[in-house]
Amino acid sequence: MSDLTIAVRTWRAAVTLAIVALMAHAVPPAAVAGTVQVNSCDEAPGGGVDSAWQLVNDVPGGYEAPAAVCPPTGADVGGDLAHSQIVGRSAWTVLNATAIPQAGQQAEMRFTAPSGTTISTVSIKRDLGKQNDGYRLYGKTSDGTTLDETCAIPSGQFVCALGGYGTPAATFSGLNAAWVAWGFACGDLGFQQCTTGSTLHQAWVHIYGSTVTLVDNQVPTSVSAGGAVTAGGWKGGSVGGAISGTDNLGVRNVRWYADGALVSTSADRACDYSVTVPCSNAVGQAYALDTTGLADGTRSIRAAVVDPAGNEAKSAPFDVDVDNTAPTAPENLQVGGGGAAQAISMTWDLPAADGGAPYVSSRWRACNGGTCSSGTGGLTSASGTVPGFSGTYAVDVWLVDQAGNQDIASAARGSVSYTAPAPGGGGSGGGGGGGAQPAKPEPPADTGTADPVAVPAPIVPIVVAPGPVTPPARAPSANVRVTTATVAKSGRLLVRGTIARAATGRVSVTYRATVDGRARSRSTRVRITRGRYAATITIPRTWRSARNPRVTVRYAGSNSAGATSRTLAVRT
Repeated sequence: MSDLTIAVRTWRAAVTLAIVALMAHAVPPAAVAGTVQVNSCDEAPGGGVDSAWQLVNDVPGGYEAPAAVCPPTGADVGGDLAHSQIVGRSAWTVLNATAIPQAGQQAEMRFTAPSGTTISTVSIKRDLGKQNDGYRLYGKTSDGTTLDETCAIPSGQFVCALGGYGTPAATFSGLNAAWVAWGFACGDLGFQQCTTGSTLHQAWVHIYGSTVTLVDNQVPTSVSAGGAVTAGGWKGGSVGGAISGTDNLGVRNVRWYADGALVSTSADRACDYSVTVPCSNAVGQAYALDTTGLADGTRSIRAAVVDPAGNEAKSAPFDVDVDNTAPTAPENLQVGGGGAAQAISMTWDLPAADGGAPYVSSRWRACNGGTCSSGTGGLTSASGTVPGFSGTYAVDVWLVDQAGNQDIASAARGSVSYTAPAPGGGGSGGGGGGGAQPAKPEPPADTGTADPVAVPAPIVPIVVAPGPVTPPARAPSANVRVTTATVAKSGRLLVRGTIARAATGRVSVTYRATVDGRARSRSTRVRITRGRYAATITIPRTWRSARNPRVTVRYAGSNSAGATSRTLAVRT
């Protein structure tokens, strides 16, 4: 894998080191792809954080760090007459110190690359200076590279300095270092000892901001998956999962793969870019696998984690049985019974397996207008009764698979006629009139709540008292029409049409096609508004090359408009 880089940034804070103290303060520049911004002090999220740069001090009695707090925002000049310094997060020479620095003893601020990374570039805003020729100013790296950050006091003057508050950053590239440091050391020009000053500091270093670019080629390790997605059984929809993994810089994102293809990537995890290791490791990070775009059947799944530099590692593969498609319609439906008996029987043949969850049961519904009865059945047969009103009943039968998928729009339809007994003689007790006939129940009012796609709302069987009835009047056909059935480039199927204005409630819209030799379908139900309807169905990408795509619009009927359906080819 090519080198991926992380930029560690600190901006606009003065950090002072005694006799040259060097401490970082961060203000983030605009984010750049492949980099990580480490922001210190007043620029850090929440404020007051600076752990990117650390003090290395050979003479604690001669070099001072008077405060460990971050400076106030925008701080520039303090009370030192010799050079600019800030109040807090500073270090300098101890005035009138009893500890005298010896040749070779130094004080510096050091940025150390995390394990597994190296520093390739440093861009730094600094202020280096001295008032004593015994001190040598420097910038250097772990491999001994000198960054030429020094100066000599000109003849007849007392101070030399480099940089300063508000000056442009100096950039040093082409490095390959484990650490970089800016500081000062006693021993320049043959000095064996150095004074620390009595009223003025003798040397100083301030770091106002820095950008440190790290090269990270280390991939994450110990990647694993857990949660419901790893349990047995057929899965559909969004399935709970948990992903774990470790990395030298932590984990920025987690991912799912199916059959080698990327399924999804999480949003960035909560990382703190004020430190050199910005993210934590992922330990059981909750992240669901969305199976709705996967083909039905056994899929090879892998979890993955991504570090802040973009390095990725995957878990071992594991199998998940996926099914998001409702079974197709039963075949050769036969409906028996009827006549003078309310009892009916239904038998059918199972359609070919669709490659997903096996079929486990069935549902049925018998309706005359809005008057219905319903129930459950076995794999190839069911029985029940129609309501106690004369008429012809449309009988729908559909299948349920082991994943719980079912869709009344994928039902086989038959019919049965029932003739209720004629009104009988008078009753006992009070005199006069024939037996009372129960009123035909009205269908439940439409609440305006959309039914879930591909899962019909449960139907409660209507129970009526036995007795003589008057046959309900036959409503005229709702005469459904389809004016648009087109798949857009986005993969959305748009279906529009009209229906008799007397029709109320909803129509069911079903897309069917053959994909890789297997029947596929998706359905939805939409509300009828002033004789019109419009439905949208998202077609999975893997279905868009399907053969013979067709759409069926079905209206189950009501008291004022009879049942009807219309099927036509889909334009792609």
